[in-house]
Amino acid sequence: MRPDTFVDMERGTAWFVRGVDYTSTLLAAGVTAGAVHFLIPSHWPAWVSMVLGMFLGMVVLLVVFMGFSLVAGPFGILMPGMTAAMAAGMVCGMTMTAQKASFVEALTVGALIGLGIAVSFHLYDRSLHGEVSRNGTRRSA
Repeated sequence: MRPDTFVDMERGTAWFVRGVDYTSTLLAAGVTAGAVHFLIPSHWPAWVSMVLGMFLGMVVLLVVFMGFSLVAGPFGILMPGMTAAMAAGMVCGMTMTAQKASFVEALTVGALIGLGIAVSFHLYDRSLHGEVSRNGTRRSA
């Protein structure tokens, strides 16, 4: 086995793991927004809806994490997922009290929050690790 075999294997599956990370974050934020739309009444106070929306986000993330942690690492799912689910729960919870949005609008807002947070975590991770060098060693910079 060559010394760089692990690096080659890691590079070949990186797109799949990154896709699982993005999918889990989008799913956590989108399902949280849908759960908030159906479970939190619009006549409740905004701060109660916000706190309950964040709690629902953590419950949804726990379910998403249990399914996706078998395929990808827990850090890549929990960190962006926790941020996205809590933000989606907070935003959608407060939006439901201000105005009654449709289910599709809630899902769209949740998915956009999830996508934005997944991309930000990806860019932050890339800035920490740096670019992969293109010389013959194939090692990280």
